[in-house]
Amino acid sequence: MRQLPRILLLFFFFLAWLFSALPAYADGACIAPRPDDPELKQAIKEAQKRGGAAALVNPNVLKAIYLMEAAVEYSYPEKWQCQRYPHAPSFVGLMSVSDTEYATVVPLEEQMNDIGVCEGKTCELSRCNIVDALEIVSRVLLDKIYIWDQKKDIPLGKLDDASDAYYASCRYYGTFLPDDITKNLVAYLPPEKIPADGQTSYCEFVTLYSGLYSNASQLPLRTDKPYSGMTSDVKFTFDSCGGQITPGKFDTHPLRPNPGEARPVPSPSPDNFLTTYCAMRPTPVEKNTIDLRGKPNGSGGRDAVTDLQTIGGLIQDFSKFVTPLLSITDQTKSDYSLPYEDKAQRYLADYLEGRAYYEPEPEPANPTPEQQTDLFNRLGVFRKLAPKTYQDELKRAIIKRANNQFSPDDNPYGFPPASDIIQNYTVGFWQGKAVTLKDYLDNWAPLPNDPNVTDYAAAYTLWKIKDGGKWSALWPYVPMFSREDTKGTITIIDSNPPPDPWSPSGQWEEKNTSDKETLEVSHPHLARAYEVSTTLSYLLTPQAQHEAERPQLKDEWLPKMWELSSYWLDPSYIKPDIQSDNQPPLYEAGLLLGPLCDLDPNFGTAIYSSGDNALNDQFGTNVRRIDKNVPFKFLNLTQSPPINPVACVDGQGNTSYLNYECEQCLNGQKNESKCYITKDVRSNPDYLISYTPFLNQILTSTTLSGRGIFDIFSVYDPEKEKSLDQQYGWPGLGSEGEDSPKYTYSNGRAEAGVYKAGSTQSYYYRFLGTVQCAKERTLQVLQPFITGEQYKPFASACFPELAASPPPAGELVWPCPNAYILYTSSSGEDLAVCYEDPDRPYHKGLDLQCPTGQIFPSAPGTVVDVNQNPDAHGFGIYVIIDHHNGWFTLYAHLNEATVSVGDEVNLTTQIGTQDDSGSWSDGSHLHLGYSQGSHPDQFLNGGPTADPCKAISGCVCN
Repeated sequence: MRQLPRILLLFFFFLAWLFSALPAYADGACIAPRPDDPELKQAIKEAQKRGGAAALVNPNVLKAIYLMEAAVEYSYPEKWQCQRYPHAPSFVGLMSVSDTEYATVVPLEEQMNDIGVCEGKTCELSRCNIVDALEIVSRVLLDKIYIWDQKKDIPLGKLDDASDAYYASCRYYGTFLPDDITKNLVAYLPPEKIPADGQTSYCEFVTLYSGLYSNASQLPLRTDKPYSGMTSDVKFTFDSCGGQITPGKFDTHPLRPNPGEARPVPSPSPDNFLTTYCAMRPTPVEKNTIDLRGKPNGSGGRDAVTDLQTIGGLIQDFSKFVTPLLSITDQTKSDYSLPYEDKAQRYLADYLEGRAYYEPEPEPANPTPEQQTDLFNRLGVFRKLAPKTYQDELKRAIIKRANNQFSPDDNPYGFPPASDIIQNYTVGFWQGKAVTLKDYLDNWAPLPNDPNVTDYAAAYTLWKIKDGGKWSALWPYVPMFSREDTKGTITIIDSNPPPDPWSPSGQWEEKNTSDKETLEVSHPHLARAYEVSTTLSYLLTPQAQHEAERPQLKDEWLPKMWELSSYWLDPSYIKPDIQSDNQPPLYEAGLLLGPLCDLDPNFGTAIYSSGDNALNDQFGTNVRRIDKNVPFKFLNLTQSPPINPVACVDGQGNTSYLNYECEQCLNGQKNESKCYITKDVRSNPDYLISYTPFLNQILTSTTLSGRGIFDIFSVYDPEKEKSLDQQYGWPGLGSEGEDSPKYTYSNGRAEAGVYKAGSTQSYYYRFLGTVQCAKERTLQVLQPFITGEQYKPFASACFPELAASPPPAGELVWPCPNAYILYTSSSGEDLAVCYEDPDRPYHKGLDLQCPTGQIFPSAPGTVVDVNQNPDAHGFGIYVIIDHHNGWFTLYAHLNEATVSVGDEVNLTTQIGTQDDSGSWSDGSHLHLGYSQGSHPDQFLNGGPTADPCKAISGCVCN
């Protein structure tokens, strides 16, 4: 009977939760994440990191109990203030822990009046705080199977098998039988886990949902019996006061403590540390009206020529854009919440340096075995390979750099670091006070070669207890490599030559004027990646390789793609060969008017990822380009021929005359509308050259050189280094849909690259794609030896040999009744609707109209990703479904998603409604994507995508 109030609470709120899609945060500080939100996984992880009872309970058991117990909180978070429940006043908080249970498992010094106390309190446990509540309920579960010592307040064993979880959770709920509430739980179990009578009890659900029982036939009888958990020696390192190391508050993430405060590259030869490349050329696009009759020639006739122009204001906004493939500290981005293994797979600096000790929360002082494994995984390659004394040397060097005492004569790196002086980072917090790098001056760990050290072991022992152990306790948190942003530049060159401008007619006006000559860019993580990769390279490869002269990389900034349209005005610094009249038209012979600075797919592939933002500024260009008397033949136009005058008489007897074939007489009025056509005219008023720090050095230290750390499984080939600019110079780009540079044009629209919208402008980080592929190739070799499993790539473009043929037609069905393809917008604009549309080859999906608005799966499967935030991604609100055949489908730009992660769906399951959410949508439609990857970015250009139309019977898109 004592547990009955808990069951009553579930009865009132469980069904409401089943259909709720409310946000995870309540008013005030009370946080109640939904079971499928990453916040819950993180909360369980944080609870287990504390080394208490939560670390002794299977995390999936905690999730299953939370799913039921906290139903009211995450269903109606806006109403939850963590008060006593009106119908059960002795029960409080996220896990509905009673006052009696609280008093039983929480020692007096850790108890508090926790009503409404949602923030964690030092030395006290609150049932309203999610991390504390998970610790408390773990103790209650241990107590239910008699492995919690109520006198000493310590565990006597751990809850890690199915029987333990079964009897502990049934006793926790006070019943072994199904009831009217638990009958709803079967909706969350696959068929093989549903008991024969179609019902489940609380403890049956906990053990089946958590995976401790793989099918219903393994369940015990629905009755209690004498049962105790197995006692064993377990570590219980929980300290509610947190020891001397306290969390404190970092204003910014320790891996990027001073965003925007960029350091210049090393002196005295900064040019050696800057990599030159192109920063995609801006293209204003202006509609020009052309008179097909030609231009009056002053002699009463018309010549087959016209004037073309782009005149207006171009804004080029580089205020923020993603630095990819290095690291991520921006907690607003989805990649920040990825497990460490995924971060290491896609981020170079995180893989090499790790993230252990560099996150805002302190590491556990006495980690459990599970915490120790997690810590080891996050240490990174360098901490695992470098000798401890060498790590201590590098930490001392960082401290000197923060104190402006670094000397090139005492440089343990062996190469010039990113900067001799760095900011004074906060290392951590001791007894509530910040400890900085400057505080560590002369308080660092001793080294064997210190002049005053005769017995290194004794000196180290004395240092460990200095000032109560303060310096040694925080020593793991002292970094070894720079955290600074690094300064790069973008040079703006207005396209106003002399010496040799060119126009099809030879008559032109050109005056483009930008309000700045250069922009300074603050790049994150490049300095850190440079230092850790080069240090590892020096550590792992022979000195002779570092002394060998390296081939000189070209300062190439111009990729190999050119525009072929004749409606392109450009004062090109490359004059095309002028053809004679008996040769092919000029636009066929090579009207190659200006570089786009876009990536030529014949010579390279871009590798995309999320990341932190580089910070910059914007500038404007007054655009003025006019080409006069351009011959129609160069524009592939035919002049409307003159005709003998034809009278056109209106009702009052007024007469006008038709003189050209395109002119018409309509209702007695001369109509010239068919004499005019409108064409988009483009020009390039300026081009931009980027100078980005350390890219050459990162490339040389990681791959395609004699000392590349990722080339340990391949023979060094000098020829590869010589051909970097063509076959191996793959750049890294920020994920589409995140912050990127933008172009806008006052008299039309702006483009970037080959007909890309101005909002899709890109900043190329040269060679980072090459480095990512080299890293993943190394992981592909290593992973089978480490885990016994085949490697699953992040950047599929790095593994073209793994690409599978798309399933045949009929694998997918139309995702809505009466779907059709809309080729033009309501204003008559051509739309990119097909997969790899000819005008927009980066479009990797199929755009559909669904008349009813209802969206259904194109094939049965399991929902693996749902985004309900329309501003979080360019796809807006979306759903991704796994079809269990190696393929996934994406349904983007929805008004709402009506399914959740983990839902099994079939062809009749509505998953959402059509809308135009997301920055990439120009009107209500459904974007259907088809990919071998489940991450939204893997449905973009460069991902393992296929044409969904080819998998739908009867679909034709052209």
